[in-house]
Amino acid sequence: MTVESGKSRVRNGTLAIGAALLPFVAMAGYLVVTRGLLDSVSPTGDYVAAFASIGCGVACLGFLHLSVLARVALAIPYAAAVLVAMIYFSLSFVCAVYENCL
Repeated sequence: MTVESGKSRVRNGTLAIGAALLPFVAMAGYLVVTRGLLDSVSPTGDYVAAFASIGCGVACLGFLHLSVLARVALAIPYAAAVLVAMIYFSLSFVCAVYENCL
């Protein structure tokens, strides 16, 4: 293994971890600010925040050292899966932290 391929693996690993964690960290930050600090609830804002959070993860996928076709093929199911997970995460987070359960 050359130094270049080692750096590429580390970079791809870092980007993959970012794609897995960054959307949820961003969404948790949004929920803390809007529910805790501002005490304002907006469904439109929630949707925008969810899609922006997913966009952060898709951006991480976009920087992977893969072909364009492979990145697009990863991004589409990734976005769908993270959207579903984001809905459950948001509801669970608000319920656990602010005791405002549905």
